[in-house]
Amino acid sequence: MFYEQYRFQSQLNPSITSQKKSQTDFSGNAKVGPQRRQYNSISITMDEIEGILKNVLLKAPTYYGPTAFRAPKPKKGRLPDRPSFSFSRDDPKLRAQLKLIPDQPRFRPSSHEPSFSGKLLPIVGRKERTQHEIDEFEKFERDLDGWKKETAAIEAENERIVQNAEKTARAAHEAKLRKWQADCEEIGQEHADDLAVWQKEKSRFDSNYQREIEGFKGLWKGVHNSNPAAIKTYLEFSLHNCTFEITRSAFHEVNFDPENQVVLIDFDIPDFDRIEIWEEGARGPKRVPKTRLDKAKKLAIHSLVLRAMHDLSLTLAGHPISAICLNGMVTFIDKTTGHERTETILSVFAEISTLGRLNITRVDPIEAFRALKGVIAPTLKSYEPVPPIMRLNKADRRIIEGKEVISGIDVGENIAAMHWDDFEHLIRELFEKEFAESGAEVNVTQASRDSGVDAIVFDPDPIRGGKYVIQAKRYTRTVDVSAVRDLFGTLQNEGANRGILVTTSKFGPDAYTFAKGKPITLIDGSNLLAMLKKHGHDFRINISEARKIIKEKGWL
Repeated sequence: MFYEQYRFQSQLNPSITSQKKSQTDFSGNAKVGPQRRQYNSISITMDEIEGILKNVLLKAPTYYGPTAFRAPKPKKGRLPDRPSFSFSRDDPKLRAQLKLIPDQPRFRPSSHEPSFSGKLLPIVGRKERTQHEIDEFEKFERDLDGWKKETAAIEAENERIVQNAEKTARAAHEAKLRKWQADCEEIGQEHADDLAVWQKEKSRFDSNYQREIEGFKGLWKGVHNSNPAAIKTYLEFSLHNCTFEITRSAFHEVNFDPENQVVLIDFDIPDFDRIEIWEEGARGPKRVPKTRLDKAKKLAIHSLVLRAMHDLSLTLAGHPISAICLNGMVTFIDKTTGHERTETILSVFAEISTLGRLNITRVDPIEAFRALKGVIAPTLKSYEPVPPIMRLNKADRRIIEGKEVISGIDVGENIAAMHWDDFEHLIRELFEKEFAESGAEVNVTQASRDSGVDAIVFDPDPIRGGKYVIQAKRYTRTVDVSAVRDLFGTLQNEGANRGILVTTSKFGPDAYTFAKGKPITLIDGSNLLAMLKKHGHDFRINISEARKIIKEKGWL
C-alpha cells in the first residue's frame, strides 16, 4: 500500500528506482551477485572519514524541494511602434519630378517707329500708333491665353504625379501597417503560447508539490501508528538521502518487527578496498600508507554505522519504535574466486533511547560500538562473515510447496471449471511470472477453501515492494462485498502492503465501492484472462458451463 501511496520518492530521489537488489538472503548467507555501486575513481580523505561523526549523516524524511514555482511568468514582448502615414507635397524628391510653370507674360508694348507718311502727316502717325498698340495688346492676349493653357496642362500633369506619389505612399503605408499588425499578432501569440506552457508547468508543479506534501503527511501518520510499510519507507528514504556521497547510492533494506517494535536494517557498507583513501601531507594530498589502511578502513566502517544508527534514532524520536538492529553488509571481490560476494560483517542492536543519549561528535566510534555489544568480523582484510544478531523471519508455517498446473491446461480450456485447489496454484504461477522481474517470492499456502490467505508475495523492490497477500476465488457467482471486507481484515492482520483478490467471476458494485481508496486490487475474470494471455496462456471462462461441470463432479 505505502509504496504505491508514496511514489513521490522516485521523483525526489530518482536513484532509488535504479538500485540493485540485495544479494544476501535474510539468514545472512551470501550470494554471488551484481555489483551494487560503481567504484570508478572514488576516493575520500581522512578528514572526510573523521568528519562522519561531526556532520549529520541522515535526516528525517521531509520535502526538501521548492515550495513555490520559481519560473518567472513570461512577459509580453515589446510591440513595435505603429507606423504613421507621412506624405508631403514639399518632398524634394517629389518636387524634382514636377514640371516648372513658366513665368506669366506681361504686357510690355514695344516702341513704335512711325512710317514716312506718319512722320509727314500727324494724323497718320496717330493712327499708326493706335493700331500698333492694338496689335501689341492682341499679341499679349494671345500669349496670355497660351500661357494659361500651358500652365493648366502642367498643373494637371503635376497633380497627376502628386496623386500617383500619394497613392504609392499610401500603399506602402498600408503594407507596413499590415506587417505591423502581423508582428503584433505573432508577439501576442508567442506570449500566449509561453503563458500556456508556464501555466501548465505551474499546475503540474503545484499538483506534484501537493501530492508530495500529502504523501509525507500520510507517511508520518503511518510511522506514528507503527505501520510496518510506512516505517520501512520512512527509514529507507532517510538512508537513500544520506549526505555521505559514498553511501548515498547504496542499497539499504529496512524491515520492521511490529511485535517487538524493532527496526531491522541491512546496511550497505562500501568496500573500502576499492576506494582510495588520502590524507594531507606537507606537500599536499598523499595516499594513506598500507600500514595504516586497515585502521582507516576500520574507523570509517565503525563511524558510518554508529552515525547512521544515531541519526535514525533522532528521526524516530517520539515514535513508538523501541530499538534498531543494524546488519552491516559489504559486497566485495572474493580473491579466491575473482567474483563479487556479499557478506554480513557486523551486527549491532541498540535501543533508541541509548542511541539518543550518545554525544556522537565526541565518542570514539570503535569503543562506542563495543559498548553497544556489537559484533564485527575479527579482521576486515578478508571481510569474514558474522551471524546477524537479528534476522527477518520470512518463514510462514502455512506455506507449502507449489505445483505446476498451467502446463497441464489445454489451450482454450475453461479455467472456471477447475478444482479450487488447482486454481490457487494457477494463481501462484501467474503471479510468479508477473513479479519475475523484481525477484519477488510467491508462495502458496495450505488449502484454504476460500478463507484466509491463498498466496503470499515477498517483493524486494524498493519502490513497490513489500508483502502482498492474494486470495483466489474460483467462483461461478458474483463476488460480494463480504469477501472484500474479509480480505481487508486479513491484510491488516498480516501487516501486508497490499491485498489482491482474484476471481473467475465478477465483482459487485458494492465490492468496488468498499475497495476504493484501500490497498486492495480486484481482478475479475476478464482481467485474469488478459493477465494469462500476457504471459502466453490462452484460456477461457464460461460460467454456465463451469456450474454444470462443478455440480457433476461434486466440487465445492
